[in-house]
Parts: sequence; C-alpha cells; structure tokens
Amino acid sequence: SGINAEYGGTDWNIWSLPLNNTHLAEFNDLRSNPGPASLMKGLFTIHGRPADTWVKMSNFDKGVIFINGRNIGRYWPVAGPQKHLYVPSVFLKSGQNEMIMLEVSKMPGSTGELFVELVDHPDVGSCEESPEIDKSIFDY
Repeated sequence: SGINAEYGGTDWNIWSLPLNNTHLAEFNDLRSNPGPASLMKGLFTIHGRPADTWVKMSNFDKGVIFINGRNIGRYWPVAGPQKHLYVPSVFLKSGQNEMIMLEVSKMPGSTGELFVELVDHPDVGSCEESPEIDKSIFDY
C-alpha cells in the first residue's frame, strides 16, 4: 500500500516499485510514444561467446537497467560521471538475452531515438565535462 505525504502544500502518494520479479509487469509499447516512468523490455541475441559489454544510454535521461534479471545499475548522465553501464560477460549468455529498462525522467524526443547501444568499450566521462572537478588531481 502507498504512503500519503505532503510536500509544499501538495498531497503525494508514495508507492514502492518492487523490481525483483518483472514477470507480471506490464511493459510500455514503444510505438505509443511512452512518457516518463516507462517500463520497457527488449531482447537481443549474442552469437558466439559473450564478452564484457557496456550499455550506451545516450538517448535517455535517468533510470535503471536490468539484464537477464540482474540489476546493471542506474544511468543519469547529468549526474554521471559514467556514460556507459558495465555488463560483465558472466551476466550474458549465448543466444537470446533480455533487457528491462525503467526510465523515470523523460523519454527521447522521437521514436527514432528509442534505442540503446551495446558497445565494447567504456565511457566514464571526463573532467572537461565536469568543471567543478579540480583537474590537477589528474596530473602525475
């Protein structure tokens, strides 16, 4: 059951969202231009032996990803610094794999941008993108 709360004179209902069993979840249809708080599922196939992989989330804003039932982590490029989420090879399998995504902030501007990329390299951001970081800590 939910918890009633008040913030700034506005009433809120707070609900937990158990993500430990998504078999009964209703997923959003991407063709219907889903909005924030969308739960999406996709399948991808690996031919051959799985390798360490990174999920590139360029088109999305803030959320969490599960692959084959394992929580890979949160993505929030503005808060960063990582731009890609790491997926160890042992979380993947030859053949069909499942990705579940919960986007909580905003969806990409068009349905043509509703995709993620699986890449073979990390992008952990850089100090140039975060001016508040003292760049001298990188001088050896």
